[in-house]
Amino acid sequence: MITPGSNTKIDPSIWDNLENGELYDEETDEYYDIYQYWIIDNYLASILQDCTDEIVMYSELLDCYIWGITHFGTDWSYVLTDIEVEITDNE
Repeated sequence: MITPGSNTKIDPSIWDNLENGELYDEETDEYYDIYQYWIIDNYLASILQDCTDEIVMYSELLDCYIWGITHFGTDWSYVLTDIEVEITDNE
């Protein structure tokens, strides 16, 4: 995880490289608060882009995707998604 705000100090251009989601909510006329920034790989970025409206940005400087987390205080086990998970038997 990148500490809050540090990614914009490292690469402020990520705001120009929004790959998925919206930074602004037209209904409430407010910007979304991003509480955590996670560096993610290409595979997770493609899942988030194909299946969600999560905020995904790309850092050319770091050559990686960054996931902007807009919620806090909720254990990840309680965060629901509509993404189907394929379970395989690893014997």
